Amino acid sequence: MPSINMIAARRAERKKLEKRIQLAILVILIQVFLALSFFGFVTAKICSANRTIGKLDKDLKSLQPKVLEIKHYETEIRKLKPRLDLLADAREQTLLWYSLMRGVSRSMANKTWLSSLRVSSPESTNQVAQQGSESAGKPQAVTVNLKGVSMSQALVGETMLRLNQCPEVQRVDLNFTQKGAASLEDAIEFEIVAALKQDNAEKGGKVTNVSN
Repeated sequence: MPSINMIAARRAERKKLEKRIQLAILVILIQVFLALSFFGFVTAKICSANRTIGKLDKDLKSLQPKVLEIKHYETEIRKLKPRLDLLADAREQTLLWYSLMRGVSRSMANKTWLSSLRVSSPESTNQVAQQGSESAGKPQAVTVNLKGVSMSQALVGETMLRLNQCPEVQRVDLNFTQKGAASLEDAIEFEIVAALKQDNAEKGGKVTNVSN
């Protein structure tokens, strides 16, 4: 009887051991499956990243000629920049003087005619300036000297008022008025000096004496 009980107990222990072994094998298989799954996921990611890198490398190689072309254009633009700046300055100066001449022509009153126009820069007009004058040491503006003939003092004053309204002009001064020559006894000769605004003088560039 005791031997029968021992056999039953051994069988029970064997079954428990078999269950434990089966459970351990199952856990190991699950761990192996998880490890293989993780390894497969990582491998797939690496392959995908490698494919992306390869595609980007291919695109970069295809774009390399365009990059070199862009660099070439940038170099050419840098070379042309001084010329473009000079062209822009020349265009701005041309527009300024065109606008000024147009304003002068519109400022002439009725029965008032312009006989001479002279543009002077500070470099030329201030070389003989007195040391004690009020303008000494102050920035001088480019001046436009207008000589002409009018039929009355009032028309000369009207011309000055119109000229003073030009946006390019800072101030207008009257140098003189006098009776005309023998052939123009009823006429009055005048000389008006228009000083340009400082910013317009800078836009106008360096000016030497110009007359007509």
